[in-house]
Amino acid sequence: MKTGRWYYPLIALPLAAISGVLLALALPPNDISAIGWIAFIPLLIVSRITRPLIATGCAFIAALTCGRMLTGPVTTDAQLGNSIAAFGGLGLVLAFAVGVSAFGSRRMPAAVWAVFVACAGVSAEFLARSIFPVSLAISQYQTAGALRVASFTGIWGVTFLLWLFPASLVALCTSRRAWPVFTVSLLLTLLVVFLPFPKPSGTKTIQVAAIQAQDQWSASDITDKIASHTQIVVWPEYLLDHKSPVPVNAARHNRVYIVADIIEPTGGRKLYNAAILISPKGKRLAAFRKQHLFGKEQFEFTKGRSSRAVKCDKFTAGAPVCFDSEFTDVIRAQVRSGANIILIPNHDPETPNCTFNYLHLAAIPFRAAENGVPIAWAESNGLSSVIDSTGRILSRAPIHSATAARAHVHLRHRSTFFTLAGDYFAWICVATTFVLLTLSVLRKRTSG
Repeated sequence: MKTGRWYYPLIALPLAAISGVLLALALPPNDISAIGWIAFIPLLIVSRITRPLIATGCAFIAALTCGRMLTGPVTTDAQLGNSIAAFGGLGLVLAFAVGVSAFGSRRMPAAVWAVFVACAGVSAEFLARSIFPVSLAISQYQTAGALRVASFTGIWGVTFLLWLFPASLVALCTSRRAWPVFTVSLLLTLLVVFLPFPKPSGTKTIQVAAIQAQDQWSASDITDKIASHTQIVVWPEYLLDHKSPVPVNAARHNRVYIVADIIEPTGGRKLYNAAILISPKGKRLAAFRKQHLFGKEQFEFTKGRSSRAVKCDKFTAGAPVCFDSEFTDVIRAQVRSGANIILIPNHDPETPNCTFNYLHLAAIPFRAAENGVPIAWAESNGLSSVIDSTGRILSRAPIHSATAARAHVHLRHRSTFFTLAGDYFAWICVATTFVLLTLSVLRKRTSG
């Protein structure tokens, strides 16, 4: 495929829109995960036939198409702002990956280009964290093999494979010399798709519940109903007054541990958004301050620092708050400090069709699998879930109903490679992208 034809930009536009449609079908709530492995093919064809600037623009078209399909009509300013944040971030990730791929397509052998594309895709997501965390790998949140990969490489390894397979296929269409890379990527993809879920290991289990309710009184009522068969109850992110007696009374009355979310003052002007762990005796055991603030929270609260896990009678808990779970560092740090279960109060911002709820939930199985730790994720509007240490969703509440997701989970008893090594794979991809990009600038244009 070579650039230069006057009509190629006209072809590129519908190709970009097709990629956006495929990506929307792969992502939650559509959940046709198999499409995720081919969603980037049209965009990568664009990167081979057009110049980088045009390819970058087409990436934004793909992101807008995907966003429109997932959200539907936007009816309020809040929905519009939140949708722009999410899918604008997606546009930046795709623009970087496709733009540098277009640059490299005219300066690299086809096989090298395929690996470069995969590394660029990971680099785009990894570097975009400071703006807005976006991970296209969440399309595979129900794929057992993908979650197994995440336990070694983090979610970054899955992103790498999602770019490598379509890139190697496009490369093979331009040069037969790319067949080794395509063969390897095909075998890895098939392995990931067909691997089954492993059985959770460990002998210690505990019953945990994730409440789904609009306010603390409803959460208390639901807790009363389920407490006889539950040891830990997680409430959504309510930002309660720190003096509110409701969660303390609910814990004491039902003899259960409760994680609730409060506004925590410090005696000065600082306020923290914090998850507190309350004992069955009504005693506050610990506070976990939110480290990654979302939207207007950045003007209302102070960022928390890394919190260590807290040891209780039968478990050791960590409790990141809402947006913290979109990043790999918070849960990993709490697991490294000893947590064998993660309890997350959550409240996603308003988006049409609860799009944020679906997309956010899809990241949680990866956090569980990365660290081999069960997670209870309590969301006020919908999809509250309990997830086991392999990343499998054991219980999930429906949208817009006052209820609870409950399940027995095996407590974490050993560390995964990712927990020990961290984001090493992402850093390798960033370094590889930089090296290949630098070499391509210095190298004359080569044919595939």
